[in-house]
Amino acid sequence: MLSCRRVHAELCAGKLYAVGGYDGASRQCLSTVEEYDPATDQWCYVADMSTRRSGAGVAVIDKPL
Repeated sequence: MLSCRRVHAELCAGKLYAVGGYDGASRQCLSTVEEYDPATDQWCYVADMSTRRSGAGVAVIDKPL
């Protein structure tokens, strides 16, 4: 994972997405989304959300993220 976080994650199309979360070190909620690809064993940055979130629910309906 690129950022240390306590996070909600969602599995979609064989990849794991870490969405927001809480950085215990600075006590800040995070706005970043990261993707883990088990085929390459790599994390990558996906996007920033418009608002920092911790404890958010994540779901995929009808199509990938």
